Amino acid sequence: MKRRRRIRRRRPDAKKRRIWLLCVPTLALIAVLLLDAAIRPSLYALAAVEAHSTAVRVINQAAESVIEARAQALSSAVHVVYDENDRVTGITTDIVQLNLLKSQVAAAIEAAFAAAPTANMRVPLGAATHVALLAGRGPMVPVRIAYAATAQTDFESRFSAAGVNQTLHSVLLHVRATVTVFLPRGQTTEEIATDFCAAQTVIVGGVPDVSINR
Repeated sequence: MKRRRRIRRRRPDAKKRRIWLLCVPTLALIAVLLLDAAIRPSLYALAAVEAHSTAVRVINQAAESVIEARAQALSSAVHVVYDENDRVTGITTDIVQLNLLKSQVAAAIEAAFAAAPTANMRVPLGAATHVALLAGRGPMVPVRIAYAATAQTDFESRFSAAGVNQTLHSVLLHVRATVTVFLPRGQTTEEIATDFCAAQTVIVGGVPDVSINR
Protein backbone atom coordinates (compact mmCIF):
# COMPACT_ATOMS: atom_id res chain seq x y z
CA MET A 1 0.00 0.00 0.00
CA LYS A 2 1.10 3.45 -0.80
CA ARG A 3 1.34 5.83 2.09
CA ARG A 4 -0.44 9.08 1.75
CA ARG A 5 1.73 12.07 2.19
CA ARG A 6 0.42 14.63 4.56
CA ILE A 7 0.70 18.11 3.23
CA ARG A 8 1.49 20.47 6.03
CA ARG A 9 0.27 24.01 5.60
CA ARG A 10 2.78 26.54 6.55
CA ARG A 11 1.48 28.83 9.18
CA PRO A 12 2.23 32.49 8.71
CA ASP A 13 5.22 33.63 10.47
CA ALA A 14 4.44 35.27 13.82
CA LYS A 15 6.44 38.32 12.85
CA LYS A 16 4.37 38.88 9.70
CA ARG A 17 1.18 38.55 11.73
CA ARG A 18 2.35 41.25 14.09
CA ILE A 19 3.19 43.53 11.16
CA TRP A 20 -0.28 43.06 9.70
CA LEU A 21 -1.89 43.67 13.08
CA LEU A 22 -0.05 46.99 13.26
CA CYS A 23 -0.59 48.00 9.62
CA VAL A 24 -4.34 47.45 9.44
CA PRO A 25 -5.28 49.79 12.34
CA THR A 26 -2.70 52.33 11.15
CA LEU A 27 -4.11 52.36 7.63
CA ALA A 28 -7.64 52.60 9.00
CA LEU A 29 -6.64 55.56 11.18
CA ILE A 30 -5.00 57.33 8.22
CA ALA A 31 -8.13 56.76 6.13
CA VAL A 32 -10.31 58.22 8.88
CA LEU A 33 -8.05 61.26 9.27
CA LEU A 34 -8.04 61.89 5.50
CA LEU A 35 -11.82 61.58 5.39
CA ASP A 36 -12.13 63.96 8.34
CA ALA A 37 -9.84 66.51 6.67
CA ALA A 38 -11.92 66.32 3.48
CA ILE A 39 -15.35 66.54 5.11
CA ARG A 40 -14.81 68.87 8.07
CA PRO A 41 -14.60 72.09 6.00
CA SER A 42 -17.96 71.26 4.42
CA LEU A 43 -19.43 70.46 7.81
CA TYR A 44 -18.29 73.79 9.20
CA ALA A 45 -19.64 75.62 6.14
CA LEU A 46 -23.02 73.98 6.67
CA ALA A 47 -22.85 74.82 10.38
CA ALA A 48 -22.13 78.47 9.49
CA VAL A 49 -25.25 78.57 7.29
CA GLU A 50 -27.31 77.08 10.11
CA ALA A 51 -25.78 79.58 12.53
CA HIS A 52 -26.82 82.44 10.24
CA SER A 53 -30.43 81.20 10.29
CA THR A 54 -30.32 80.91 14.06
CA ALA A 55 -28.92 84.44 14.39
CA VAL A 56 -31.69 85.86 12.17
CA ARG A 57 -34.29 84.10 14.31
CA VAL A 58 -32.79 85.46 17.53
CA ILE A 59 -32.70 89.01 16.12
CA ASN A 60 -36.32 88.82 14.91
CA GLN A 61 -37.61 87.48 18.20
CA ALA A 62 -35.75 90.09 20.27
CA ALA A 63 -36.82 93.04 18.12
CA GLU A 64 -40.44 91.93 17.76
CA SER A 65 -40.80 91.38 21.49
CA VAL A 66 -39.68 94.98 22.21
CA ILE A 67 -41.93 96.47 19.50
CA GLU A 68 -44.90 94.48 20.78
CA ALA A 69 -44.27 95.61 24.36
CA ARG A 70 -44.16 99.26 23.24
CA ALA A 71 -47.07 99.04 20.79
CA GLN A 72 -49.30 101.37 22.80
CA ALA A 73 -46.67 104.09 23.12
CA LEU A 74 -45.73 103.79 19.44
CA SER A 75 -49.34 104.13 18.33
CA SER A 76 -49.24 107.80 19.39
CA ALA A 77 -45.68 108.48 18.23
CA VAL A 78 -46.74 109.77 14.81
CA HIS A 79 -49.20 112.63 14.19
CA VAL A 80 -50.46 114.07 10.91
CA VAL A 81 -50.73 117.88 10.91
CA TYR A 82 -53.61 119.50 8.96
CA ASP A 83 -54.28 123.15 8.20
CA GLU A 84 -57.62 125.00 8.52
CA ASN A 85 -58.70 123.53 5.17
CA ASP A 86 -57.98 119.95 6.28
CA ARG A 87 -54.99 119.70 4.01
CA VAL A 88 -51.98 117.75 5.19
CA THR A 89 -49.14 120.08 6.02
CA GLY A 90 -46.72 117.79 7.81
CA ILE A 91 -46.06 114.85 10.07
CA THR A 92 -44.66 115.03 13.58
CA THR A 93 -42.94 112.12 15.27
CA ASP A 94 -42.19 111.67 18.94
CA ILE A 95 -38.43 111.37 18.64
CA VAL A 96 -38.06 110.51 22.33
CA GLN A 97 -40.24 107.42 21.97
CA LEU A 98 -38.48 106.36 18.78
CA ASN A 99 -35.01 106.80 20.23
CA LEU A 100 -36.06 104.80 23.27
CA LEU A 101 -37.24 102.02 20.95
CA LYS A 102 -33.92 102.10 19.09
CA SER A 103 -31.86 101.64 22.22
CA GLN A 104 -34.14 98.97 23.67
CA VAL A 105 -34.11 96.88 20.48
CA ALA A 106 -30.32 97.03 20.21
CA ALA A 107 -29.95 96.10 23.88
CA ALA A 108 -32.46 93.23 23.56
CA ILE A 109 -30.60 91.73 20.59
CA GLU A 110 -27.22 91.87 22.32
CA ALA A 111 -28.73 90.47 25.53
CA ALA A 112 -30.33 87.58 23.61
CA PHE A 113 -26.96 86.50 22.23
CA ALA A 114 -25.25 87.00 25.59
CA ALA A 115 -27.87 84.79 27.28
CA ALA A 116 -27.12 81.89 24.91
CA PRO A 117 -23.53 82.39 23.73
CA THR A 118 -23.06 78.76 22.61
CA ALA A 119 -25.15 76.26 20.70
CA ASN A 120 -24.85 72.61 19.72
CA MET A 121 -25.78 71.88 16.13
CA ARG A 122 -26.12 68.58 14.32
CA VAL A 123 -25.25 68.38 10.65
CA PRO A 124 -25.99 65.24 8.57
CA LEU A 125 -22.76 63.66 7.37
CA GLY A 126 -24.18 63.00 3.92
CA ALA A 127 -24.70 66.71 3.31
CA ALA A 128 -20.96 67.30 3.59
CA THR A 129 -20.13 64.84 0.79
CA HIS A 130 -21.79 67.02 -1.90
CA VAL A 131 -23.41 63.86 -3.28
CA ALA A 132 -27.07 64.51 -4.15
CA LEU A 133 -28.22 61.02 -3.14
CA LEU A 134 -26.66 61.43 0.32
CA ALA A 135 -27.96 64.94 1.02
CA GLY A 136 -29.64 65.04 4.41
CA ARG A 137 -28.69 61.45 5.17
CA GLY A 138 -26.17 59.68 7.31
CA PRO A 139 -25.26 60.05 10.97
CA MET A 140 -25.62 63.46 12.58
CA VAL A 141 -22.27 65.07 13.37
CA PRO A 142 -22.32 67.43 16.38
CA VAL A 143 -20.73 70.86 15.89
CA ARG A 144 -20.42 73.25 18.82
CA ILE A 145 -20.44 76.95 17.98
CA ALA A 146 -20.35 80.21 19.92
CA TYR A 147 -21.86 83.63 19.19
CA ALA A 148 -21.02 87.27 19.83
CA ALA A 149 -23.10 90.13 18.45
CA THR A 150 -23.43 93.90 18.30
CA ALA A 151 -26.46 95.75 16.91
CA GLN A 152 -27.10 99.17 15.40
CA THR A 153 -30.53 100.65 14.72
CA ASP A 154 -31.91 103.57 12.74
CA PHE A 155 -35.25 104.88 11.46
CA GLU A 156 -36.66 105.71 8.03
CA SER A 157 -39.96 107.30 7.00
CA ARG A 158 -41.53 105.64 3.98
CA PHE A 159 -44.65 106.54 1.98
CA SER A 160 -46.67 104.11 -0.14
CA ALA A 161 -50.03 104.18 -1.89
CA ALA A 162 -52.92 102.91 0.24
CA GLY A 163 -55.91 103.58 -1.99
CA VAL A 164 -57.72 106.45 -3.67
CA ASN A 165 -56.36 109.73 -2.25
CA GLN A 166 -54.76 107.81 0.62
CA THR A 167 -51.14 107.30 1.52
CA LEU A 168 -49.63 104.94 4.08
CA HIS A 169 -46.82 106.44 6.13
CA SER A 170 -44.58 103.87 7.79
CA VAL A 171 -41.81 104.36 10.30
CA LEU A 172 -39.33 101.57 9.67
CA LEU A 173 -36.73 100.46 12.17
CA HIS A 174 -33.55 99.34 10.40
CA VAL A 175 -31.57 96.79 12.38
CA ARG A 176 -28.02 95.94 11.36
CA ALA A 177 -26.32 93.30 13.48
CA THR A 178 -22.75 92.09 13.28
CA VAL A 179 -22.69 88.49 14.45
CA THR A 180 -19.42 86.65 14.95
CA VAL A 181 -19.75 82.86 14.80
CA PHE A 182 -16.92 80.92 16.43
CA LEU A 183 -16.44 77.47 14.90
CA PRO A 184 -14.11 74.70 16.13
CA ARG A 185 -11.58 75.77 13.50
CA GLY A 186 -11.77 79.49 12.97
CA GLN A 187 -14.54 82.04 12.93
CA THR A 188 -16.79 83.89 10.51
CA THR A 189 -18.54 87.25 10.72
CA GLU A 190 -22.06 87.71 9.41
CA GLU A 191 -23.69 91.06 8.66
CA ILE A 192 -27.44 90.70 9.14
CA ALA A 193 -29.76 93.54 8.13
CA THR A 194 -33.52 93.50 8.56
CA ASP A 195 -36.39 95.98 8.87
CA PHE A 196 -39.29 96.21 11.31
CA CYS A 197 -42.37 98.38 11.12
CA ALA A 198 -42.51 100.54 14.26
CA ALA A 199 -45.57 102.64 13.39
CA GLN A 200 -48.01 103.20 10.54
CA THR A 201 -50.43 106.02 9.75
CA VAL A 202 -52.93 106.38 6.90
CA ILE A 203 -52.89 109.91 5.43
CA VAL A 204 -56.01 111.12 3.66
CA GLY A 205 -55.13 113.74 1.09
CA GLY A 206 -51.80 114.89 -0.32
CA VAL A 207 -48.43 113.75 0.97
CA PRO A 208 -46.55 116.38 3.00
CA ASP A 209 -43.19 117.53 1.77
CA VAL A 210 -41.54 117.47 5.19
CA SER A 211 -41.54 115.36 8.31
CA ILE A 212 -41.04 117.32 11.54
CA ASN A 213 -39.61 115.69 14.65
CA ARG A 214 -40.63 116.95 18.07
